[in-house]
Amino acid sequence: MIGWVDDRPIPRERLDQRIAGLRNGPLRSALPVPGTSEDRQLARWVTQVILTEALCEATAIRLGLRSDPSGSLPHPDAGPEQEPTEPKPELAEAGPEKTEPDPDRTEPARDRTEPEPEGTGPEETGSTMSILDRVAAVELGSINAAAYNGNPWVRAVFRQVTAKVTVPPEWRRTPSPEHTTRHLVRHRLFNDPVHAREVTEAELEPLGAVELDSLPSAIAEALRSHPYGTLVGPVKDALGWHVAVATLVESTPTPEAHDEPLVEAARRKAFARWLDDMRSRRVRLVPGLEHPGDPRQPDNHHKH
Repeated sequence: MIGWVDDRPIPRERLDQRIAGLRNGPLRSALPVPGTSEDRQLARWVTQVILTEALCEATAIRLGLRSDPSGSLPHPDAGPEQEPTEPKPELAEAGPEKTEPDPDRTEPARDRTEPEPEGTGPEETGSTMSILDRVAAVELGSINAAAYNGNPWVRAVFRQVTAKVTVPPEWRRTPSPEHTTRHLVRHRLFNDPVHAREVTEAELEPLGAVELDSLPSAIAEALRSHPYGTLVGPVKDALGWHVAVATLVESTPTPEAHDEPLVEAARRKAFARWLDDMRSRRVRLVPGLEHPGDPRQPDNHHKH
């Protein structure tokens, strides 16, 4: 046994099988020598990945989630459908007709419709599964990233937990000077006040969307002191007699090009925090398989 998730023991076989797979895989030459301190740290790290996967599988059962974002593919190793429990109030409700992971299988099965994890791949958009790129993996943390890349149920819980995450205000750039208030202005200049008083709004010349500061100061100040849409003037300055009308440009802010990467980064940060909280409340470890960075275990060489 390597630990407990919600008081359910997670068998040691999962860890043994995972490490055996690594030692027989293409990266075997990069693995530490068996029996060394580094080897024990590897076992601790893999244990954390497995327990994170088991935690998300248990959460998926509670919420009745599907591993496939389109909701059309059942888990390849799932048994008969079970009645899902009521979702937690802090998470969004899952959709109808769910298929659940099997919490008692010895090794998390991969959705066979998805590519094997290679550390890089397309970002997740809509119903497209993704493998984290290197930057995203660093943001999520190595343990969380390995669980995300290797287990469809971790990705399903990620989508559910982070569905409503937004970009923190402090992450956004300070508006640049070009994002100033603009007005639709119609204006005309006269040589005498008599003709200026007789002009109608339709006879004014459109200037388009401009900043009031770009106008002669006398008419700009007069426009600021009157309600929008009011015909202002004649106002005299050295150029002559001004008549103008201004309305505020009603512009709907549009997300800038960098918003989508910021949202994805915010989702990863929120998910990492959620996992930390859930592990502290729902996961128990066994002696010898503590977190690699736990200063209380003798092989701690974890550095940032």
